[in-house]
Amino acid sequence: MKTYIVVKNQKHGIHNWPEAPVEVAHLRAMHRHNFLFKTKIEVEHDDRALEFFTVQDFIQEELDKLPDNLKTSSCEQLAKAVIKMIHKKYGERNVMCNVSEDGQNSAIVEYTKDNFIENMLWCDNHGAMSVDSEQHVTCKKMSCLLHRITKS
Repeated sequence: MKTYIVVKNQKHGIHNWPEAPVEVAHLRAMHRHNFLFKTKIEVEHDDRALEFFTVQDFIQEELDKLPDNLKTSSCEQLAKAVIKMIHKKYGERNVMCNVSEDGQNSAIVEYTKDNFIENMLWCDNHGAMSVDSEQHVTCKKMSCLLHRITKS
């Protein structure tokens, strides 16, 4: 059984998407949002392993350090930034962060200790590779001998 806490934060900011397709060309211009963060963090036990208010205050302090002009940052990138903040402060643990624009559309990024997206290895021929607990790397296609391993 896994136990989590969930905290909510917000940050007002502006951003844009310069490469937005024609059908949403308005996103190319700077526009304002109230970014809402909902962060789910695994805890070791059920007696305040991480205290809600302390974690919420920490995340808010870190978000407040970010400039209001978030430039081209996406919700996904903001969620990854929060997950990195949590890991730096509280150590590696399962974390899920949902970032929405004004409480409407949102992105969810999930970090699990078994599948950290930034460290995922990639076979150029066959896609994602697995890494076991002893750091053995396995390509999806076991017969693949001539693949180049790169970080995704």
